[in-house]
Amino acid sequence: TAIIATAVTFILPVSYSSTSQINIEPDISSDINPMSGPGGTTTGYDPYFLQTQLEILQGPTVLGKVVEKLRLNELWGKKYGVDTFKTSETVEFLKNQMGLSPVRNTTLVGITVYSADKNEAASLANAIATAYHDYRVERHTLRTLGGIKVLEDQYKSEHDQIQAIRANVDKLRKDLAIVDTDPQSFVPTPTLTQEQLRQYHDMMM
Repeated sequence: TAIIATAVTFILPVSYSSTSQINIEPDISSDINPMSGPGGTTTGYDPYFLQTQLEILQGPTVLGKVVEKLRLNELWGKKYGVDTFKTSETVEFLKNQMGLSPVRNTTLVGITVYSADKNEAASLANAIATAYHDYRVERHTLRTLGGIKVLEDQYKSEHDQIQAIRANVDKLRKDLAIVDTDPQSFVPTPTLTQEQLRQYHDMMM
């Protein structure tokens, strides 16, 4: 048995592994608590957050970027004697060559890639980590821009309301022949003289 095991070990092709370590943390509280509001004010713990991120990490969203950046369809196609691979085939092949290992009691995750070429293993591990980082940055950017768009729409709506009120006030001023010496002032301009106001006050008393 020992002789056979030794012989098989020498027959098997050499395989290298390379590991990159990344930190997976929620961007805002809504990432860890799906029930939080738009502002992410409600805090909580989502036990599925890390598992979801691991699935994304080894899914077509991230690995597809790696395949595209490193041109693995053509590279691996020539390596295995075909013209080119489909992206879905290359993604599946790459997924089978990698392993994810979360570090217990931390937010760290190790990305290990196996290959007969040590340089390829290192390149793939680093490319996967970079692709996932870019995915998170893009997702956060889109969410931020979406929040800015909401604020811009709210500002436009309030600005339109103010313009409508101002137009209505101008119309009333014109219809009632009110003379306003300072239309930009926040203090209303009296339409009666001080003497008239005093007489009016005496009459009311």
